[in-house]
Order: sequence, then structure tokens, then C-alpha cells
Amino acid sequence: QISGLKGIDVLFDAAALLHAAGNDAVQFDIHGDDSSQPEAFRATFAGRLGSAGRNVRFHGAYDNRRVDRLMQGIDAVLVPSIWWENSPVVIQEARRNRRPVICSDIGGMAEKVRDGIDGLHFPVGDAAALADLLAGLAADRTALPAPTGDVPDAAADHLALYRSLAG
Repeated sequence: QISGLKGIDVLFDAAALLHAAGNDAVQFDIHGDDSSQPEAFRATFAGRLGSAGRNVRFHGAYDNRRVDRLMQGIDAVLVPSIWWENSPVVIQEARRNRRPVICSDIGGMAEKVRDGIDGLHFPVGDAAALADLLAGLAADRTALPAPTGDVPDAAADHLALYRSLAG
């Protein structure tokens, strides 16, 4: 979904800062649907898309059966939400596809993404901090964490923990 609460303005502002600094190495591919949003939001979103630099591409809504294929073609998943997400599905999808997540440092995002291990955090709503983080990653791609665990690994870890607690 594309909405103000999901942090789309943070993404646009970070992209604009990078573009203004001449750093178009970071590309933002936006996938999602804004059709359920109020008309005023949709108009603002369309305006921001129209004035965005070459580093922002909007692909629109997608069939969820394509999510794995879409994720295989990216370096990282950006979750710039400005509200206290509980358990974003996109983080689980990124894990399944072994993609690092760059997310706001609050709520379920900060709980599910271990900073420096399977993703990176930035201060919620801080487009300048996000732009700096992304510029640093563009300059040194080795700083982007490479997630290793997947669902079977997590299940095995949970079973081991339960067995150890059961005595």
C-alpha cells in the first residue's frame, strides 16, 4: 500500500536529497497501490511522482504472486513507515527472499529487523538520515548486511529453545 503513514514522503524527500547531491546511483522502485487513499493524497502523490528525479520509478500495483520475483531483482527493501507498524508482511517477504531491510527505527520494524545483521535502521521520518545512509551504502556496498536466516532456520531455532526450556 502507498500511504502517508507508510512513509512515502520520507522516500520522496530522501530521493530528492540524493538527486540534488548528484547521487543517482541509488534507485527507488516503488511498487504498490494508492487507489484506496483519499483523492487529496493521490493528487499529492501523483505530483511528487511527476517532479521526482530519474532515481524514482513507480511500477504501480502488482499481483502478490509476483512478490518473490520482484524482490529477487532488488538490493534491499525500504520500509520508511512513520507509524508503529506491528508486523509488516513486507519484512517477512524480504526475509524469505534473503533481502536486507532498511527501515524506520520504531515498532515492529525495529523489533523484526536487527540493525546491522539483517538490515539497517534510520530515525523515523528523517529523510536526511535515510539519504545519508543510502549514499554510504552506494559508496560501500559491503556495508549492506546480507541476511542468512530463513523460515526453516527460525523454526529450528525455536524448537531448540523450547526443548532447552522444557529440560
